Amino acid sequence: MSPPGPDTLFVVSGGGRGITARCVVELAGRFGGRYLLLGRTDPGAPEPTWSAGASGPAELREAALRARGEHGRPTTPTELERSVAEVVASREVRATLDAVTHAGGRAEYLPVDVTDAAALRRALTPALADGAGEVVLVHGAGVLADRPIGRKTVADYERVVGPKVTGLVNLLACLPEERLHQVVLFSSAAGFFGNPGQSDYALANEVLNKAALLLRRRRPGCRMLVLNWGPWDGGMVTGSLRALFAGRDVPLIDPAAGADLLARELARHPGGDVEVVVGRAPAARPSPIGPPAVHRVRRRLDPAANPFLRDHVVDGRRVLPAVVSGSWLVNSAEELLPGLRVVAIRDFRVFNGVVLTDDTPVELTLELTPEAAPVSMGGDDVVLAAKVWSETGSGSRPRYGARLALSPHPPGAPRVDAPPSPVPGAAEGERLYQDGTLFHGPLFRGIRRVLSHDASHIWLECRLPEVPVSAQGQFPVRSVNHFVADVGFQAMLVWVRLHTGMASLPLSCAGSDIYRPLPFDRTFYARAEVRRHDAGSMAADVVLCDAGGRVHLRLAGAEVTVSARLAERFRAVGASA
Repeated sequence: MSPPGPDTLFVVSGGGRGITARCVVELAGRFGGRYLLLGRTDPGAPEPTWSAGASGPAELREAALRARGEHGRPTTPTELERSVAEVVASREVRATLDAVTHAGGRAEYLPVDVTDAAALRRALTPALADGAGEVVLVHGAGVLADRPIGRKTVADYERVVGPKVTGLVNLLACLPEERLHQVVLFSSAAGFFGNPGQSDYALANEVLNKAALLLRRRRPGCRMLVLNWGPWDGGMVTGSLRALFAGRDVPLIDPAAGADLLARELARHPGGDVEVVVGRAPAARPSPIGPPAVHRVRRRLDPAANPFLRDHVVDGRRVLPAVVSGSWLVNSAEELLPGLRVVAIRDFRVFNGVVLTDDTPVELTLELTPEAAPVSMGGDDVVLAAKVWSETGSGSRPRYGARLALSPHPPGAPRVDAPPSPVPGAAEGERLYQDGTLFHGPLFRGIRRVLSHDASHIWLECRLPEVPVSAQGQFPVRSVNHFVADVGFQAMLVWVRLHTGMASLPLSCAGSDIYRPLPFDRTFYARAEVRRHDAGSMAADVVLCDAGGRVHLRLAGAEVTVSARLAERFRAVGASA
């Protein structure tokens, strides 16, 4: 299945205005193509005479007030606001059409209500008559009618659920199945986490989530993707909602970043998750955990859906990085308990790492079990035992294990001595990736240079370019940036090579303390202090910090296995880089 191109026909509900329109303009700039934008606004209707010369809602409102009471002018506040909104909507649609054309697309707007099946078919039939080109459906229509559930009316329900659910049914009935290449549904994180006053909106979006899973089974030749967007900085987010999200520590999605994410999702190789949550869980206080209960998450690790694995190859085989598996544990625990953050990982071990010899997917099961929290932790804190295994012909095979400490109160970040200035002749990071010291490909190459090292420690200056979301695959960066965290283990690998001539791979970590996320494209420093080393292993305490010594991540008792045979494998990787 190829990405969209100049001959692709995009059918976009709700595409004339707002956030969906912003996404359409981004798609036009990225892929070209033809766009049928569907919405209830009629941009061809003549504007009222009082609106002439007024730009923006405020000026339009003033103009309407001046003309109030004249023939055909709005007379009540409700009529006034409706008249202003109609003018604004028409202008926004026309601006969207111009922007799509300017970006390189061909756009047509069809004023139609997607909940009216007959009207929708009449509008779409002529536009689809040429029968040429693949079709991508982007279903972005949506309406809010927020109020407490006890005050909800049937009209509220129909107004909110209709565009999402009935609209999807009608659109799928109108579009020829043989031409339908991709279906993208705009859902909402409200369906996952809920928002006050949005019971009907949450329900409608969760129906879209389930519909995408059902449609994937029924239409295997069509890619299904449902994006559970968090709140956008714009769109349907009102001032009161903005305050609500700020109070729950939920960041708003930047429109440019969100539109870019959609374009990259459409361009990437199919086969990944059908359902994607974009954003962060609200910091709601979780209910207390009751008696221990096992929570299982199953993941089909598909090599083709995880491009980053191509940059983590040892002896010709793709290896799932230990830090990526650890990040999966963290993300799953935080999804299970919204409002809590993983602040520490204890007793992390790699039993049988995931090594991929071909493109055959691996079925993994993650199990999370609540434990009693230590007395030293607060009453709201939780400890989960985590283990990952896969089923084999001879039974289950353990892969990874750890204990996760979660708390609603992230700890303050400690400080260490500031990193030193580089010594003369310090090794440059790029050489370490080419001479067999390290085996990592470009997505993991975060070491810039060695600042200092001796028999007891090593300091590194680091900076990792941003890893595209499309390359992160089934393991997107969330509260822990595993691509950056991997540099902590790389520091140990560099020390082993410089002081023993051998190579090493991560084995375990007694404790990890997570203080603050480290973003991409920002300089940071890695320090490893050697605890012990022998012919078969090396253990160290590692910190990742900023230039002032403030710690972002600490690995206590991290251990790597040491091997001369690994050194030969690494050299082979470096020679082919």
